[in-house]
Amino acid sequence: MREIAKVAGVSQPTVSQALRNHPRISLASRQRIQKIAQKLGYRLDPKIQELMSYLRKHEDQKYFGTIGLLLGFPETWGTEEWPHYGYLEAAEKRAEELGFKCERFFVRDKGLTDKRLNQILISRGIQGIIVFPFVKSGDLLDLQWKHFSPVLIGFNLEKPDLHRVMSDHFGGMQVVLRELADRGYTRIGYAIDERIERRLRYAWRSAFLQYQDEIEPRLRVPHYTFDVGDPDTNSQPDREELKAWLKEHQPEVVIGLPHSPRLTMQRLGVRMPEEIAYVTLDWKEFFHAELSGLNQRSDEIGATSIEKVIAMIQANEFGIPRSPQFISLLGQWHDGDYLLKKH
Repeated sequence: MREIAKVAGVSQPTVSQALRNHPRISLASRQRIQKIAQKLGYRLDPKIQELMSYLRKHEDQKYFGTIGLLLGFPETWGTEEWPHYGYLEAAEKRAEELGFKCERFFVRDKGLTDKRLNQILISRGIQGIIVFPFVKSGDLLDLQWKHFSPVLIGFNLEKPDLHRVMSDHFGGMQVVLRELADRGYTRIGYAIDERIERRLRYAWRSAFLQYQDEIEPRLRVPHYTFDVGDPDTNSQPDREELKAWLKEHQPEVVIGLPHSPRLTMQRLGVRMPEEIAYVTLDWKEFFHAELSGLNQRSDEIGATSIEKVIAMIQANEFGIPRSPQFISLLGQWHDGDYLLKKH
């Protein structure tokens, strides 16, 4: 998809929407991009092609069914304060465009056991379900999966192994490292919660270590991973440990998440970006939008998860898949603050 975007002179999200015949893209642009894709040998997932064909044939029908959205945090939190709200908003919007309704289920609310959730889903005739990222990595869901067409967003649900839609974390780190190198940064540091690294199967770290193998040894900054203890009450590294790492290795820029370890760096009195620049691997418009970093395209991930689950319903694909598919979408760089243009 990256090559199609380059040849067509458009962004990857525009290519994605054009290949799905999204009405947001003009007919002329859709046809032009689709012709380029054909010449380059690109083929859309046949199940999604079947879905689009089916929906076009039944465009007069307004309602096709309900999709269950399983949210792994208490309803009292408020969805708009949830870091993954972009997935949810995009999924509900895309479902409506395709003639489906969505119903939210806060699966970690007190009193809603997995058994009770299973009964509710079956009694309401809900076949398609999307499991959104949970607060704690390693959570389990004990449902009678044979009744459902399930799709998982991300990695943090350990069992069962389902079809997944997610960000290309390895490629995303490469996007960030290339951008920083192009701007003249040579001593690039990376600091992350070890729990998150495990959740992402060390994709970010792998890309960072590959980059370090390609640069001069004197420019390498060892990655810094930390254990926050209880993620419900803390997301920051130990203050003295971070201070020692910054002092010893002198990074020009630190790659992290929107709040961590940035908040601890601020508490240490680090002036960003004058002393040390900072970029995030998870930029969101509604969550610290002032930062520079990687936009993981939550909107595309949410929309694609809906398309995948509807395609499964149409194909009568239920239960735990024998060969789980991973659909990964590459993020885009976003220019913001906390970064100096060194060139």
